[in-house]
Amino acid sequence: MLLVATATQWLGAARMPRVLSRAGFDVSVLIPKRSLAEKSRYVGRIGLLPPNATSREWVYAFAASVKATAPRIVLPCDDTALRLLMLLATAPPQENQPVLRVQLQVLIRDSLGDPAFYRTSIDKTLISSAAEALGIPVPAHRVVSGLVEAEPFIAEHGFALVVKRSQS
Repeated sequence: MLLVATATQWLGAARMPRVLSRAGFDVSVLIPKRSLAEKSRYVGRIGLLPPNATSREWVYAFAASVKATAPRIVLPCDDTALRLLMLLATAPPQENQPVLRVQLQVLIRDSLGDPAFYRTSIDKTLISSAAEALGIPVPAHRVVSGLVEAEPFIAEHGFALVVKRSQS
């Protein structure tokens, strides 16, 4: 199991190794230096990201961690790590070796599911309709681009309202 994070102070990345280790996983992490997860006694191997890593540097560090640990599953520990994994699966850098590119894509797909659904799973303008289509109850919702478009919805449903951006 490889956990990847871009944030240093998120508690999830520090707490997950214990639970995963107790479930029988060998846990490795790819994290920035001085992350809380570095302190976990449940982490078998630590890969460190370069300070202020660019997307390209992150991909290289991720590929090196995958090569060093041969994980069956990779789990993102923050939103940026999730987005980087999704991007790597859907639009891998062409300079990566073809075998490595496929290996990383397969690992991410096995871990996160079908890339065709990545955007729907994180875009707040799409997820409610997708959940509704699956029979999951969701509050009344409408995608609007301004107050004029929102007024009929407000008239029908009243307040309180929750306004969300597609990515936040």
